[in-house]
Formats: sequence, C-alpha cells, structure tokens
Amino acid sequence: MDDDIAVDIPKMIEKSGNSLETIGGWLHSKMNVRRRNSKWSLSKVEFEQDTFPDFVSGWAYAMTMSSAKRIVSLVETASNLWVDDVWVTGMI
Repeated sequence: MDDDIAVDIPKMIEKSGNSLETIGGWLHSKMNVRRRNSKWSLSKVEFEQDTFPDFVSGWAYAMTMSSAKRIVSLVETASNLWVDDVWVTGMI
C-alpha cells in the first residue's frame, strides 16, 4: 500500500471470501498500453501487445499467503517488465 492512501483492511478481508487464491484491489481490465507522452510509456520492444493483461493497481492490494508464494515461485520464469503492477499481478 502506498503511504498516501487509506484502506479499509477489515473490509478487504471481508470481501476476500476466504478464497485460497485471492488478490484484492482495484482491477484494471483491457487497459491500453501508453506509447508516448507519459512516464508509463512503453515501446513495442518493452511490451509488444497493445493492451495489458488484467492487473491490480499497485497503490494498494492484498493477497493470501498462498497467492504470494505462487507468485514468488513463478518469478524466474516470467518475462520481466519495469511496470511492476502489471508484472506482479498481471503477468506473473
């Protein structure tokens, strides 16, 4: 969680529904990749597709321990991307 926001943690826990494979947060779906005039711009070499895979915004998200372990176990096999929100919660 970023240091300049507030999150209702009990509500996030309640919404998780005790799922064993949960990442909770603000979901971005079918977001277009910016190609210029943004600090988030990516070239086709950095990211070939024109839309990102669904991912959770990095300003705040929570996940179960089993989800975190699964992500960590897959890090070395995933293509790397400097846009960490997309990389961690969308690509891995």
